[in-house]
Amino acid sequence: MINNIQLTPPAPVYVEPVVEKKSDQLIVATRKGKLNVHNKPGVQELVIAVVDHGETLTLVEKTSDAWWRIRTEGGLEGYSNAPYLEEQ
Repeated sequence: MINNIQLTPPAPVYVEPVVEKKSDQLIVATRKGKLNVHNKPGVQELVIAVVDHGETLTLVEKTSDAWWRIRTEGGLEGYSNAPYLEEQ
């Protein structure tokens, strides 16, 4: 008995690679003016720096939905109100 069954291999499965966002750059996204950088999260905390609209900052940590720890171009670390920061 001869078996003439032809097998077709399944089509290769292509899996999209997961691309993680590597950028930790932020832009100060105030409508105009400047953004305060505080020593701790909260508007009542000490203002240790003021950054300009459009300035590039580095995200250090998303400490909450409202406050992110950032680093200024000059290397100073503090907290800014997250709604005024835009990830690149």
